[in-house]
Amino acid sequence: MDIQIPQIIFQTINFSVVVGALTYLLYKPVGKMLESRSKRIEESQQAATEILQEKEALAALKQKTIQAAEKQAQEIIAKAHLSAKKEAEGELATLMKKAEKQVEKLKADWQVERKKQETELRKSFTESVILVTEKIIGKLDAKTKTKIANQDIEALLK
Repeated sequence: MDIQIPQIIFQTINFSVVVGALTYLLYKPVGKMLESRSKRIEESQQAATEILQEKEALAALKQKTIQAAEKQAQEIIAKAHLSAKKEAEGELATLMKKAEKQVEKLKADWQVERKKQETELRKSFTESVILVTEKIIGKLDAKTKTKIANQDIEALLK
């Protein structure tokens, strides 16, 4: 086995051609493909990160909106309670005024009725006193009858 220099040179050239062809035909296209795939993956990861950030921002916005809506609902409920309370107080005041007017009217009616009954009682009592006095003393004139009846009534009222 001899070392043959032309054979070594031929093998070296042959090896260089194969390495060059493989580099040109396989390594560069595969490298470009891997590089473009790497860029797409990186872009996808970046897009996913942005989407996650947007999702978190939307969740925070949603939470703020819910809190604002709850606060607004509480304010509306408080206003409704206050309005209902004021309305109830107004109704109560109106009813109290009506009741006071009715009480005043009833008092006035009662005073009128009391005066009527007092007048009737005076008349009846006067007639009774006159009858009793006439039977005891005898016949009296109208002026004397009225004077005696008024004295008796005043004494009773005191």
